[in-house]
Amino acid sequence: MMAKDEMTTLPVLAGQNISALFDQSQQVDDILDKIEAEVRAESHDVTTLSGRKAIASLAHKVARTKTAMDNAGKDLNEDARAKINAVDAERRKIRTRLDDLKVEVRAPLNEWEAAEEERKAEIDRRLAELSPDMPENASAANIANRIEELRAVEIDDAFGEKQASAAVAKDTAIAQLRQRHANRLKYEEDRAELARLRECEAAQKAREAEAEAKRKAAEEEAARKEAEERHQRELEEAKAQARFEAEEERLAVERERQEAEQREAEAKRKAEADQAARAEVLDRINAHIMTIQHEDVAQAIMDGEIPHVSVTM
Repeated sequence: MMAKDEMTTLPVLAGQNISALFDQSQQVDDILDKIEAEVRAESHDVTTLSGRKAIASLAHKVARTKTAMDNAGKDLNEDARAKINAVDAERRKIRTRLDDLKVEVRAPLNEWEAAEEERKAEIDRRLAELSPDMPENASAANIANRIEELRAVEIDDAFGEKQASAAVAKDTAIAQLRQRHANRLKYEEDRAELARLRECEAAQKAREAEAEAKRKAAEEEAARKEAEERHQRELEEAKAQARFEAEEERLAVERERQEAEQREAEAKRKAEADQAARAEVLDRINAHIMTIQHEDVAQAIMDGEIPHVSVTM
């Protein structure tokens, strides 16, 4: 049994009767001191694979040594129940001190493993920064800036064992971004051209609308002037008609006055003519009567012999 344990325990136990160590507390302390001294005397380079393996093996041997000694103590309990309390105390001492020793021995490896985890995490973070991923609507200018950022990344020893992968990832990301930049630039140019065409179309429509507005304004102005001129003509015609009618009325009044004067003159002339004719008739009647005897006048009238005198029956 000891031969098998000696393969996995510390050399300090070689040839030892472990059970006998529990006879005196000092013997356990002495062997533990030797174990601690022997283990602490070893020095291994944690940065090398062989060193890390040696540290892990040494910690394992400490654990196996603890187990061997603890098991030996447990065997003694079967033979000497009276010594159980003392043995258990020694066992606890063994477990405590050798656990602490195991932790002490493995501490550099634990520190190295933690540092290695952190180093690998940092490499993964740096690799993630080489990603070509950008927002879907990133502009061509932003994509170009991202390309320059990636080109500025130096693929050095900071990437550790993934340096080659980092170089490939960087080149791949830049190639993808260059293609995306070309596509986006073409898209933005097309959009700019479309915006320019729409702006030209809007300007043309604005010019056409302005020309149409001016044409309508000119038509309205022409219509206004025509209406004004027509109104002015109508006013002039109305004035002329009024003057004409006034003149006609004046002429009519004048004609009526002249006609009245003529009628009056004619009446006067006629009256004068009638008066003269009457006087002439009277004269003729008187003259004829003068030729007739007085007593024969009546008979002459009856007989119609006197001019201008007749008798109506």
